[in-house]
Amino acid sequence: MTESFAELFEESLSSTQLRSGAIIIGTVLDITSEAVIVNAGLKSEGVIPRSQFLNHAGEIEVEIGDQVEVALDAVEDGFGATRLSREKAKRDQAWKVLEKAHEAEESELTSAFSNLIFNAIVHTPPGTVINISWESLDNQACLTVADSGPGIEQRHIPRLTERFYRADKARSRQSGGTGLGLAIVKHIIGRHDGELQIASQLGSGSQFKCLFPEDVILHKSNLKTLEGQRSDDLESAQDM
Repeated sequence: MTESFAELFEESLSSTQLRSGAIIIGTVLDITSEAVIVNAGLKSEGVIPRSQFLNHAGEIEVEIGDQVEVALDAVEDGFGATRLSREKAKRDQAWKVLEKAHEAEESELTSAFSNLIFNAIVHTPPGTVINISWESLDNQACLTVADSGPGIEQRHIPRLTERFYRADKARSRQSGGTGLGLAIVKHIIGRHDGELQIASQLGSGSQFKCLFPEDVILHKSNLKTLEGQRSDDLESAQDM
């Protein structure tokens, strides 16, 4: 028995596991003053508002023939048309980039911060008070590791971030230090446009600050906005 087009269509959807919210690749067929027509290999072309393809300067960012990622809102809506969204695909892509960058940066920065805390523990005597703070300071994000230990001579401070430099060679040998710790910390902080500041005074302890400029800070309010948009996209996809 010959299968109907509808049956073949449903079978093709099943085989590719298309669902509302899925990110698929389509080809731009036409661009009008109000919409961009995209063929994603579905039952009909998707008509997407032109505004979803504009860059920050208000210019159209695609041309006819370009392949673009779009989100599948509905394979077939109440009017029998395929509904696609470029905006949701952009948000999904931004979220994935953010997650990937966060995972890489989190691991790297965690290593740097842990190094500072480790140094404060092993290079100070028992009973030393160590304070760790994370705060906004003059529009910068600032992580501070401060201790009440014996402090460091001023002549050593400018060279502490040099590779293999050890201010207290005897203590470094006891703790297994190589003199690479602060050099690596400075390098990692610098990779994130930050700055490592060191202050110390004999008999009064030491203070290590990691300062990050405002333009690399992801504020909690912005993260919540992005999380909310993604959650809305997922909920709307589940309702379809």
